[in-house]
Amino acid sequence: LDLSELTIRGTGVAVEVDDLASAVVTNIEIDGVTVDQSNSAINAYGTLSLRDSLLHNVTSNNDGALLSVYGDALVDVQSTRFENSQAFNGGAVTIEDGAVADFADCSFLLNTATNEGGAVAVRNQAFVEFFDTTFEGNNAGAGGAVQQAGSSAVECRSCTFLSNQATRGGAVDMRQDSLLDITQSSFEANDASAFGGALNLEAEPVVTIDSSTFDFNTASNDGGAICAWLSPHAWKLTITNSDFTDNSGRAG
Repeated sequence: LDLSELTIRGTGVAVEVDDLASAVVTNIEIDGVTVDQSNSAINAYGTLSLRDSLLHNVTSNNDGALLSVYGDALVDVQSTRFENSQAFNGGAVTIEDGAVADFADCSFLLNTATNEGGAVAVRNQAFVEFFDTTFEGNNAGAGGAVQQAGSSAVECRSCTFLSNQATRGGAVDMRQDSLLDITQSSFEANDASAFGGALNLEAEPVVTIDSSTFDFNTASNDGGAICAWLSPHAWKLTITNSDFTDNSGRAG
């Protein structure tokens, strides 16, 4: 299936890629599509290539208003904007159940999750890589930009996290034996009304941060830049060649 140069509005799923199927979607706009409780504007169970597109102004009572990626899906997204959308988890995107997704030269702006993952929720052994991607002005209860859990893995390379907000983890909230690798990325002016202005880390995470900056992040309670919770189990946080400037919290 090849789709290009389309504008999609109205009611129902805009694009669905079944398992064993593949689709190439280029230069489309999805604007204000109304989806029911069990769907996103784009559902991917198979192989999807999404390029040079704008997805915005979609609200869902379920997870991932704009894009949901499940199971054995392989998704590659480049030069695409995800904006001003809302869902329960993953305001714009949810990736789960072992799915693999790559995002390059993308932006996530002004998305909201009423629960977790203002822009993106990563769950249940999913693997996601973000490269040269911007998260700005997203909001959630946990993980203003990204929330990951359930033995998932996330890599962020040359990414920008700016002015995201949450109760826990203004930019990223991480739990449940997950892996997070951050390289050459910036976290600026993110805010948590409780813990972890930029990052909130709980329950056996393994986190590696290299050559990154944390500036002007704030938390009303602990961890102006990073809040790492004590756990009866093992967790590991490694930080190298990184700068922390003017972050503020009650402790840390």
